[in-house]
Amino acid sequence: MIRQLLASLIVLVAAFAARAVFVPGASQTTANYGIALPFAASGDVANAAPGQRPGGGRPSGARQNNVVTTGVTLATINSTLSAIGEGTATRSVTVASP
Repeated sequence: MIRQLLASLIVLVAAFAARAVFVPGASQTTANYGIALPFAASGDVANAAPGQRPGGGRPSGARQNNVVTTGVTLATINSTLSAIGEGTATRSVTVASP
């Protein structure tokens, strides 16, 4: 039971760390809950020296995402249907109206 609790705690800590690193708004969300992350972007751009990035020259949490899009086209991938076996019914039902 102790090993299971320890493993669960490790998984939760790893998930929190992955979220803090890979989700762009995670720093602000955790700051709203009162949790200060040591590697989070401070947002003090006005206090930075000219030519120097905020945070002591370390990379901030802002990332640029490149998105490539194309137009939507209609295409037929597989136009044939194949059946395996005979294709006959095993049982049949006759329905008659009264």
